[in-house]
Amino acid sequence: MLNQTRQLNPFLGRRPYVYAIMWTELNLAYVGVRYRKGCHPDEFWKSYFTSSDHVASLRAEYGDPDHIEVLETFLTANEAIAAELDIISTSNCTAVLRS
Repeated sequence: MLNQTRQLNPFLGRRPYVYAIMWTELNLAYVGVRYRKGCHPDEFWKSYFTSSDHVASLRAEYGDPDHIEVLETFLTANEAIAAELDIISTSNCTAVLRS
């Protein structure tokens, strides 16, 4: 029965997503992706704060970013990873952090 449920609901167990955060006064932005088993965009900035050491350092020094956004959700991790790379490669922002 569980396998049938998973086939009917592709989000059961995981909903990969791409997100962006910004410290606008510092002109710093970070784009990331989350795709591990059990992930869901509702966790973002509630229980998941990125795995980036750069972001952790900025949070410690300046506090939370003032712009926090889930940009898009996906059915597969590969789609989410490709979208993150596309956003980073086409971004006009010169201060995108990468960890």
